Amino acid sequence: MSYRSRYPFQLFNELQRDMNRLFDNRLQPANGTTTLSSSDWVPAVDIHEDADAYHLAVDLPGVEPDKIDVVAHNGVLSIRGTREVLRDDKTQKRSERLFGSFLREFSMPEDADLDGIRATNRHGVLEVQVPKRAASQPKRIEITH
Repeated sequence: MSYRSRYPFQLFNELQRDMNRLFDNRLQPANGTTTLSSSDWVPAVDIHEDADAYHLAVDLPGVEPDKIDVVAHNGVLSIRGTREVLRDDKTQKRSERLFGSFLREFSMPEDADLDGIRATNRHGVLEVQVPKRAASQPKRIEITH
C-alpha cells in the first residue's frame, strides 16, 4: 500500500498549506517586489492574535541574532537577515538547508502599537510581540450656544 493511498488527504493538506502561504493576506511587500524575488530563502512564520497583542514566531535556526533586523515603519513590520554558509573546507556530500538573505514583511493592523514591539530569539525561533493599542472610544462633543 502506497503512502498516498494510506493518507489520501495528505496532498490536499499540503496544497492548503502552500495556498495559505501564497495568499496570506498579512504578507504585503512594502517595496513593490515579491518576497521571493528579494530573498534567497523564506523562513516559515506563524502568526496568532490574543486580546492584547499579535504574536509572530519565525523559524530561523542557525541565524545569529546579530544577523537579524526587525524594523517597523509606516505600518509595515519587516524581518530581514542572513544565514551564513557553514562549510569549514569540508567536501560537501549533500545540502538541503537554504542559506543567504531573507525578508518577510507584514502589513500590520491599525491597532498595532509599533512603538511597543518586543523581540526575543530562543532556540532558533524569533518571537515578535506587537502589542495592541487600546481601542478609541467615541467622545461626545458638547455644543455651545
